[in-house]
Amino acid sequence: MREYAIRGSETQKVTILNEKKDGYKVRITRYRDNDWKIEKEEFMSKELLDTCLRTQYLVEVSA
Repeated sequence: MREYAIRGSETQKVTILNEKKDGYKVRITRYRDNDWKIEKEEFMSKELLDTCLRTQYLVEVSA
């Protein structure tokens, strides 16, 4: 699973759960009460992820 920090937010991240033909199932989590809490899981198109990476709205977190 790849994880990405969201620019401008130290308390949220996006995790890619799996890849589909036309995009990704992602989980958005928020750090709250000293733990990461799941905000939501949804679909993100490949085009949207590529745009977010190109503009550095999402930055991959090194393991």
